[in-house]
Amino acid sequence: MIQDVSQSERLDILLILALAFERNLGKPAEKTSVKLVNESFAALSGEDLEILQTRAQLFDSLPVKEQKIWQASWLDKIRRRGKPTRLDEQINPAQITEVLRSETKAVQELILRHLPINLGAQVASELGLKSSSYTLSKAGHQPINDKIVALVRQKFLSHFVALEDIYEPTAADKLSIRELAKFIRQLGVRETAIACRGISSKESLAVFLGRFNESDAKEIAQYITELEKIKPFWVAEADKLVRRTLERDFQPDDLLQSLGLQLLASGFVRREATAQKYTAQKMSPNESEKWLAYLQKSMEDFSSASTDERLRLEKRQRIFERLTIKFGQPKHV
Repeated sequence: MIQDVSQSERLDILLILALAFERNLGKPAEKTSVKLVNESFAALSGEDLEILQTRAQLFDSLPVKEQKIWQASWLDKIRRRGKPTRLDEQINPAQITEVLRSETKAVQELILRHLPINLGAQVASELGLKSSSYTLSKAGHQPINDKIVALVRQKFLSHFVALEDIYEPTAADKLSIRELAKFIRQLGVRETAIACRGISSKESLAVFLGRFNESDAKEIAQYITELEKIKPFWVAEADKLVRRTLERDFQPDDLLQSLGLQLLASGFVRREATAQKYTAQKMSPNESEKWLAYLQKSMEDFSSASTDERLRLEKRQRIFERLTIKFGQPKHV
């Protein structure tokens, strides 16, 4: 099951609520957050308590003004949790189309009138609606009660999340729709190139690359030459993943995409549901469905993994994080 709240977010919520409770009781302000944590959360597990103490120490080190800003920001986030207030820019138009397909024409037109012009036109086209049916001025429509508009808006927005809803956004969260698609492909190309490191002869490598179209084969070959030194363990892991993926009847044309989605899933195993949903909504409905299935499988594997296997999976997640950061860095010519 996708987790709703990450461990770090859960502990920060405990800290902010404890601080707010202490303030509402009119307790002395000189008590440190660390002392409050030790008094209030002694029953937590050793790991959770240690993390919470570290967060409390960080909070205590902030100037009073920044402490107040942090508390206000967190309390606001808690209050509006599950109540999105805006439509994020990085939502695949096909996801919006999918949501609106199940709505009545009246609701579709109401939503479309409030979308950015270009986005509204694209979604309307996919829904088979003419622009004239929703772009008329308000004078051309019977007035709609503001409360009804607000309810329709809230229901529509509830299908999506915004970047600010994510707890401590990472480089992966900040990828645009187009960047995410490129990154997924790059992950697939990289993993295939790593697997190719295990092919012993040039002839065998040529045969394998010959299964791809010319453009993909050239990209993989180029990546092979640019790869940094890869440990044999990761070559073997890549080989297993590529073989396993091909055995599922994937054609070479689909392989890079499938590999990329699986590797992206491994990088989101320990992220909270909001971050997972935010990334899924950047994809097409079919692609996000595949990715969420991979994500569910990855989470199950992580949950049931032995200590050694979990260390390996955590290592892969750290590699994923480094690749994401590197991908987002400006390219120098």
